[in-house]
Amino acid sequence: MLGLNLSLTNRHLNQGGTNPLTPLQQATLAAWDMQESSGPLLPAKGDIEIPAFNSPGTTTGPAAGISARNFVSGSSQYFSVADSPVFRAPTSGVKVFRFWLRGRQSDAATGGLPIVKSGSWDLKDPGDEYGFVMNANTGEDNFGIRDAADTDRFFAGSRPGSNADIWQRHEVIMDAENEEVTHISYDGTTSTTDSTSVPGGFFVGSNPFRIGGVDGRYLQGDMTTLAIFDRALTTEERTADQTPRLYADL
Repeated sequence: MLGLNLSLTNRHLNQGGTNPLTPLQQATLAAWDMQESSGPLLPAKGDIEIPAFNSPGTTTGPAAGISARNFVSGSSQYFSVADSPVFRAPTSGVKVFRFWLRGRQSDAATGGLPIVKSGSWDLKDPGDEYGFVMNANTGEDNFGIRDAADTDRFFAGSRPGSNADIWQRHEVIMDAENEEVTHISYDGTTSTTDSTSVPGGFFVGSNPFRIGGVDGRYLQGDMTTLAIFDRALTTEERTADQTPRLYADL
């Protein structure tokens, strides 16, 4: 019984601290603050370290005291880690990805994929799962995902994307119960929401999880504060999160 009580207590404390977790921290499956000056992404919540490939750098972030990891498309820089349940699309309930992005599509010939769990950049191939696609040709951002039958792909959002030197907050909500994906972007002034139905739910595969690109399409820009939640954010939580924050401050 004592061991059980200790386990419950630790589960509701800040990682490495003694303060009780906030409701949003309790809902966090995993988080990477992306504050390292070099090397892999270290977990702020959870135990998954994400190795670096071709040396992504570091730069200033979207707010004072927050830095970001920098990606150069021509150097094919990215992070990649083996498949894990935390990265898979949900078969029940809701899963949310949130991150801040400053993409420089005008500098990139190929666009890029800030987050992707797929073998191909355009999600056309069987076995692909999902990806946040920045299209350098159209200057648009959208989130794509394949259906559970692995027969088609569906996209949420097709709008002007993260242009040079504009930080945007991106939130992708995968709702298995309602068979729907929603993409919410916030540019510091305006919040835009796009949704699409995915009949039959989402395909779940075993692709590695990558940050920065795949299949010759690599991000030109900066990214910081990636978090994965196991439920939808409340209106109040989303409003508060429109100010860039590290996991400890959620």
